[in-house]
Amino acid sequence: MADKVALLIGNSVYEHARLARLSAPSADVIALREALGDKAIAGFETELLLNAGLDEARAAINRLFANRHPDDTVLLYYSGHGVRDAHGDLYLALPRTDPDDPSPMSLDADFIRKRMSRSGSRRQVLMLDCCHSGAFQPGAKSGGSDLLVRTDFDPGGHGRFVLAASGAEESAFEVDGRSIFTRHVVDALKNGEAAAEREFITINDLHRYVARRAPDDNPAMRPRLWVDDQTTALILARNPNPRRPLPADAVAALWESDLYGALGAAARLWDMAEADPRMAADVSRQFEQRLARLDDLNVIVADWLRQALARPAGAEAASRAEAAAAALRGELASAREAGKAAEAEAAGLRRECDEAREALAAAQAEAERGRARAAQEAKERSDLAAAAELRRVEIAQLQNALSRAEGERETLRGELARRTAGAGEAAPATFADRLWGARAGGPADARRTRLRNWALVALGIVILLALAMENSAPVAFYPVYPGY
Repeated sequence: MADKVALLIGNSVYEHARLARLSAPSADVIALREALGDKAIAGFETELLLNAGLDEARAAINRLFANRHPDDTVLLYYSGHGVRDAHGDLYLALPRTDPDDPSPMSLDADFIRKRMSRSGSRRQVLMLDCCHSGAFQPGAKSGGSDLLVRTDFDPGGHGRFVLAASGAEESAFEVDGRSIFTRHVVDALKNGEAAAEREFITINDLHRYVARRAPDDNPAMRPRLWVDDQTTALILARNPNPRRPLPADAVAALWESDLYGALGAAARLWDMAEADPRMAADVSRQFEQRLARLDDLNVIVADWLRQALARPAGAEAASRAEAAAAALRGELASAREAGKAAEAEAAGLRRECDEAREALAAAQAEAERGRARAAQEAKERSDLAAAAELRRVEIAQLQNALSRAEGERETLRGELARRTAGAGEAAPATFADRLWGARAGGPADARRTRLRNWALVALGIVILLALAMENSAPVAFYPVYPGY
């Protein structure tokens, strides 16, 4: 089943001083959403964007036109300021738009045209309620007819339609807080006056109605319609209250010469005029045409018709008209209240946006400090890693030196073992060895022991000499001969 989807963008607040705050867009999008979303009228699935940023608006437009089937009906509406750059290109202003350089922070017409061209839908409607909206069509200039058709008509029921509130060099206006263009669009859909006697309302019907009514409010406004690849006129909505035609049998009976038949037909038609004030004009026109032919008109019927034309359609019809007017006034009041609520909501959203910006700035500053700390820590880790690597190299060198020392020690141990094995078991110590303290070739401790022993021997000799000298006596040595 084909879908009907609509994106309604309204922008009423702007940061730049040259773009005045608007009161109409908030009320316009709410009123249009009610008309388009009414299942008895258009039955669109609607999405509403109020004072959205550039990224949010572009993302919503991408979603609107992407992944569509050929029979889907896609509608994009914008209400707000329209600005043009030095080259004459149109931009739809958003909260941060700079009118001196609108390109960076605005919805440009080329972006929308590309999304429409790339969409799979063959039923596309674009409504622009802004100044210079006629500049959306490349090469558009002021003047010309109200309806500009770029292709021929063929049967089929598809097309791309651009409804603009004004020409390329013209302004769009608002009255009593409502846009003239959008107000008439909503009225045409809700009361069915765009196609009063038909069941359905086409885009062409809607444009003709708005183009006819808008100059009554402001003569400077001349709405435009561009049509591309149109087959038969695209049906946008159902007429919620189509005007019923006058019964053919009653009209025929009115023209009969029979007194009672003519009076009965006249009374029947007048009852219908009282029941539906919109039929009163048709009934009055029939009465006037019948009175124009008096040659076959009964005098009594003629008097009755004159009396009917001389009085209003009836108190009942007047009361219904007043009730309808009161209902419309109530709807207008509700729309204004909704607009105020939307403005309050927008103010709250702006405050939240400001707070979010401040929080984002603080988060960015903290993130910058965190990045600086992270960079410092990374440098310190790099320095520690370099130092650790240097220590690992030194440890490796020490381990190599230790390994070499261990090898040399093992070599010396082996050499000592070989020498010990070659010398064999040592001979028992002699008296001289004991006297000198150690064998030749002993360690240094053996030399100290020998010196000690020499010292003891010398001391003993001295003592003996001293004793000998003290007790010296002549000693005679006699030879010993054997036999004595």
